[in-house]
Parts: sequence; structure tokens; C-alpha cells
Amino acid sequence: EKGEDAAAKVALNPEKWLEFKLQEKATVSHDSELFRFSFDPSTKLGLDVASCLVTRAPIGQEVEGKRKYVIRPYTPISDPDSKGYFDLLIKGLSRRENVSAFC
Repeated sequence: EKGEDAAAKVALNPEKWLEFKLQEKATVSHDSELFRFSFDPSTKLGLDVASCLVTRAPIGQEVEGKRKYVIRPYTPISDPDSKGYFDLLIKGLSRRENVSAFC
């Protein structure tokens, strides 16, 4: 029961892709942006320090019922114990090279 309770307090599920709401986006520099994503405020993300979060965003139009995605790993910069949100700092030479182009 204790293990089930702990699992209920984590936002991530390694078995499936999840959608998170983009709560805020801020420009940090000419080539970097900070993205804050939100989820249930009673849960934490569930990643250890220095872990990566694999992200994906749809690209282009659906063809024959199939969707293409850009997939990139990012390391959250927010406190691992924060509840209800996580932050990603995304830097890239070209916005087309990262998921931020689709947010």
C-alpha cells in the first residue's frame, strides 16, 4: 500500500507518453527560452537530479492516419521535489532543432 501511495504522487508514467500544459514561456537570452509545464499540484514530476525527460511534439500534417514527431531529451532545471510543475531551459542554434519550435 505504501508503494501504491508513492506512485500516485508522481506525474510521470514510463509506460506511456503524457501531455503537460504549457503554463508559461519566457525568453532568457537570444537563443534560450524557459518553459514551465504544469500538472496535478499534489504530485511531483518523479525524476531524480540529472535525469532526462524525453519530449515529443507533432510535426507536419497527419499522413494516412500517422503522425510524425520530433523527439528530444531535456533535463528539467526545477527542484525535483517541486509539486505541480517542472521547468525546461531550452537552448538551440535553430528553433527548428528542438521541441520549443512547437510550443
